[in-house]
Amino acid sequence: PLRRPTGTLITARPGAGPAPKKPKALARGQGRLLGHRQAVSAVAIAPNGLFAFSASHDQTVIVWDLVNREELRVLKGHTGPITSMALAADGVHLVTGSRDKTVRLWDGAKGDALATLTGHTGWIFSVAITPDGTRALSGSFDHDIRVWDLATAKSLAVLQGHRDSVAAVAFGGDGGLALSGSYDKTLRTWDIASGREIRSVAGSPEGIRAAALSPDGGSAVAAGADPIVRLWDLTWGTEVRQFLGHREPVVSLAFSQDGTRVLSGSYDGAVKLWSVSDGECLRTFEGPRDPVLSVAFSQDRRFALSGNGDGSVSIWDLS
Repeated sequence: PLRRPTGTLITARPGAGPAPKKPKALARGQGRLLGHRQAVSAVAIAPNGLFAFSASHDQTVIVWDLVNREELRVLKGHTGPITSMALAADGVHLVTGSRDKTVRLWDGAKGDALATLTGHTGWIFSVAITPDGTRALSGSFDHDIRVWDLATAKSLAVLQGHRDSVAAVAFGGDGGLALSGSYDKTLRTWDIASGREIRSVAGSPEGIRAAALSPDGGSAVAAGADPIVRLWDLTWGTEVRQFLGHREPVVSLAFSQDGTRVLSGSYDGAVKLWSVSDGECLRTFEGPRDPVLSVAFSQDRRFALSGNGDGSVSIWDLS
């Protein structure tokens, strides 16, 4: 048996991530993971809470053993800074997007690069993967969104409509719905089967730099070049409320698995935990003064990770 960072006893299960080297209990509270040489642009936590992944402008992904707080392996292959990453529900397979204009599929347990997806003519800003790991989305500087079949490494569709770089993409539900956020100031939802745009809303007056889709696909949060996080009802296309408290632009957002909480990371160096129902800021975490470029919840919402501009990954105890 192993223990989560919060001390909750759990048993690792097959397919939930690579095996840790020397099982032992994790200390409670905050911590930092050091290994990257440049800014950490994306973080993800395996469903069992024992492993984490961080992607960096140093062109690598590090797989972390959270039990021992140490590096398990490094994934190499990109020839430009990695800007985005998404982890499948098996806690093993992941996709990354890079300024080298490619999307790559990896086996995080073995450290193998499984496929390189090409087709975009500009930097990749954002990626997403379906829970079953069969398809991926990528948003690019070329204004396009591509839908990928990960079994064949082929582009299934190109979703067009944005007039500027696509900074955020996400799948909703079982992968039939997609969300995109762009520097053109709009949030858009898409029907993946038909490639049809469902709705477009003016997600931020400053152009969208970060967005996240709720687990039920009914709402989204978005942020632009200002300190405000906005919650949107995607059925009606209306702004529900604003989350106020950051002092500088917000560049990373994540929903909790149950949809009741949101994490935000900002250039002001803070990570904030918000209540979706009323917009209240429940906690503020501050570590390095460097920008917080990425945030992620554990599935049980007991801890979170942030990827920082100084190359570190911070562990935050939410309990």
